[in-house]
Amino acid sequence: MIEVPDQSLLPAHLNTRSVIFRAGLELAIMHRPLWALAIMHRPLWALAVLRCRWGFAIPDWLVALVYHLSRPLRPLGTDTGGIVVRVTGTHGGVWTLRRWRLRALNGDGPFIPGVPARAILRQPGRIRPGARPALSELPLAAFEAAMGDLAVTTDRDTWPVPHLFATLPGFTTLPSEIKAAHDVPAPRIWSGRSRVTRGRGPVAQIVAALFRFPPETDDIALQVTMQPEPGGERLERRFGDARFVSHLQSTPCGITERFGPMTFLLDLTVRDNALHYPVKAGRFLGVAIPRPFLPRSVTTERVVDGRFTFDVRLSLPFSLGMVVHYQGWLTRAQQD
Repeated sequence: MIEVPDQSLLPAHLNTRSVIFRAGLELAIMHRPLWALAIMHRPLWALAVLRCRWGFAIPDWLVALVYHLSRPLRPLGTDTGGIVVRVTGTHGGVWTLRRWRLRALNGDGPFIPGVPARAILRQPGRIRPGARPALSELPLAAFEAAMGDLAVTTDRDTWPVPHLFATLPGFTTLPSEIKAAHDVPAPRIWSGRSRVTRGRGPVAQIVAALFRFPPETDDIALQVTMQPEPGGERLERRFGDARFVSHLQSTPCGITERFGPMTFLLDLTVRDNALHYPVKAGRFLGVAIPRPFLPRSVTTERVVDGRFTFDVRLSLPFSLGMVVHYQGWLTRAQQD
């Protein structure tokens, strides 16, 4: 987890519903180990708590080791860095995504954090006295002008937020509750209750643990957070304290859902006034999974007594049994 002031200052200053900050490295061979560590967020969180409590430092030998291990990779990288800022909101009654991009060349990226100070010092008369976060003190053009002597390029673009399911045949005929559940131009939070059944076999138990599926229970609180992403959505499901995440993405072949290293192509179908999610194909780390090895998915969304309901059953191939079966209902949270 990365702690930055933006996550606490911007929502209060701009009255935004959510702020997400992400950082990454250019080389995949360096970035993917960090991604793997992020998946282990609970052990790392525990380590961070212990460090805060006892104040132990990261040993110099570990820093030196990581540095020396990274040095052979330097020829594979470049001196180019970048920043992307995306803002989603309504403009003229239409949900719109605006994007601002910065590209720093010739190794000038490390100078970017000092640009706000340069811009403010060039126009001190426009700054009110007093200590406060430097938000909206100057227009964007002033900061771009302060980078005039750097090898930096910027651009801006705007486009309507696409509806992930808009082109699905028959989607518009579904009940309004189902359509509303997939209308995610901005972060959405749904809450409800669920019943969870877990598979009994050893393989099913291992798979359920790897994907962090919830434990078996007759009744548990459920919260689903939907976050729009470029070309798709991020779904976070919280069953009590258990949490697992997947990503929906629009592709030329259809809508896919990714769970960690596994990506599945969904054969979305509208039938009997309900939405069905069978698995059509799959990939593991980008490699196609042979059809006989694909998991079985029986997933349905429908409306019962005016309320959005779901029924998800995932099973292993070769009659290895069910992995998890969860079903229940959701309603839109008042605040999201």
